[in-house]
Amino acid sequence: MARGYLPTPVYSAHHIADPLLREPVANYLDQERPAVAAEIEAMTAEYSPFRST
Repeated sequence: MARGYLPTPVYSAHHIADPLLREPVANYLDQERPAVAAEIEAMTAEYSPFRST
């Protein structure tokens, strides 16, 4: 926001080689995605320099 850019989601294509770690990471990301989406929405609504229509 400090540089004038609106927040956007970031995607990754990392491969988790350890099968025992793969599921816990996937579970964490399933929980994190909605929280990140809500934060992006809130920040955009509050700090966007663009008018909503």
